[in-house]
Amino acid sequence: MGNQKLNWVILFLLGVLGYMIWYAPYGMNETDGGFLDGLAWQLTQGKHLYQDVIYVRPPIPVWLRWLGQQIIPLPFSVLGERIVFYAMVAGYSWMGAALLMTGAQRWQLALFAFLVSAHNYPATAWHTTDGIFFAVAAIFWAKKRHAWALFASGCLLSLAILCKQSFYPLLLLPFLFWWGRWLTRPVFFVSGMLLAFGLTTLYLFHTDSLAAFFYWTGGSRRQAGPSARYF
Repeated sequence: MGNQKLNWVILFLLGVLGYMIWYAPYGMNETDGGFLDGLAWQLTQGKHLYQDVIYVRPPIPVWLRWLGQQIIPLPFSVLGERIVFYAMVAGYSWMGAALLMTGAQRWQLALFAFLVSAHNYPATAWHTTDGIFFAVAAIFWAKKRHAWALFASGCLLSLAILCKQSFYPLLLLPFLFWWGRWLTRPVFFVSGMLLAFGLTTLYLFHTDSLAAFFYWTGGSRRQAGPSARYF
């Protein structure tokens, strides 16, 4: 590793670490940060998303926060959530830069992307941040082309789509992967997508929440009828 590249690697890592140390513990969030924590906490109490807890977006961000609450000790929940936010922003910044650049320029672009992106949202759990992370990761692994990377890419793309309705158009990405000749073994990619979608559907069906999922995520205005069950 050349000196120039090493210097930028160190700057990138120090930049990310600096945000985790000096930004994560402080600051007031005047937006709706923390709502995913509240929803996830209800799951921790034994409720099921959509069936018992009203949520109008796909489930992955809430499930990720539930997982975080199982791993991070409760007194450090908010601090841990902020650190995870910076780690995810750093992750998709680096992967995006790795798709475009090599050598020292990769780390320069990664640092620039991180410094800009870290201020796009308050440091808290966001469905948009989750979706961007999984989408960029899907593209990153698809470009590797080998079988298990394509399988991972398919899983990650499904997770991105299941973060927010605005990510539904990412279903077009496989066509771009095919056009770019990245899908050398499409069966592995499709298997990854079907696995993630299938497990999500199976869980929602098992908890009798599948109909409620389609109801609550299908639009902002509802007519009387099946909705009566979910009030």
